[in-house]
Amino acid sequence: MSTLTMVEQLNRPGMNRVRALIKAMGYDAEDLKRPRIGVHNTWSETSPGHIHLKSVTEAVKAGIWQAGGTPVEFGGFAQCPVDVGSGGMRYDTPTRTSSPPRSKPAPRSTTSRGWS
Repeated sequence: MSTLTMVEQLNRPGMNRVRALIKAMGYDAEDLKRPRIGVHNTWSETSPGHIHLKSVTEAVKAGIWQAGGTPVEFGGFAQCPVDVGSGGMRYDTPTRTSSPPRSKPAPRSTTSRGWS
């Protein structure tokens, strides 16, 4: 396991390609010097119960910027019981228990230092 922080790993000479791809998404060199904090968002236009999460996520990201971090938003599957209807209600609870295990590896796979 490397003793370098995620910021140090991202700014190594061998990570030029990764930095170029991140900059192509709109981040700049200063953003890459800050800790990257992943924000898991399950907002979707197909889930009425999650429609508010877009504005909540924007507020969380604003707080991360203010605290000196670089927010990195990533989506995740979430289903709303209202959207599922009576025929699919049996699938609502299993999706709630499967979403957290899928989001836990995200900080490592996105060179994020943490997630919220």
